[in-house]
Amino acid sequence: MIVTTENQDMLLEAAARKTASTGWAKDAQAVGFVDDRGLIGVAVYQNITEAHADFHLAAMPGRRLTAAVFQILLKLAFHSDHMALDVLWLPIPEKNVKAQVAALKIGCQFEARRRGYSADGTDAILMSLRCENLYHPQVVATPADEGALQGV
Repeated sequence: MIVTTENQDMLLEAAARKTASTGWAKDAQAVGFVDDRGLIGVAVYQNITEAHADFHLAAMPGRRLTAAVFQILLKLAFHSDHMALDVLWLPIPEKNVKAQVAALKIGCQFEARRRGYSADGTDAILMSLRCENLYHPQVVATPADEGALQGV
């Protein structure tokens, strides 16, 4: 799998088609996932501040987003070497129950209902994913360090 931010116009257009978005904010940044069969999915971060961003995610027809995709997207959002956000906001159309369930599975929490927020004028369910709620295992030694400790 290849992770790419090249060709933003194409990635944003693909995400807009799949999410039925009517457009993106000026600061929108798309991340695409590609394999030998083509585009797997696209994520869009927008309305980015120092602490949070709106997050939209689209899988292409017939494709599934794997755990590796989610791990990469969360690292980009929350790791100090990247965006270093505290919160991702996920506005999900009320009728997209499958996406709501997927969001809950990755640790999102329900925040509110946004009346008329979806592109078609229907309500959106606003969910949040907070960095503080993610599991962060503490790394105390690298494999090389562990090898160095054998024989001590």
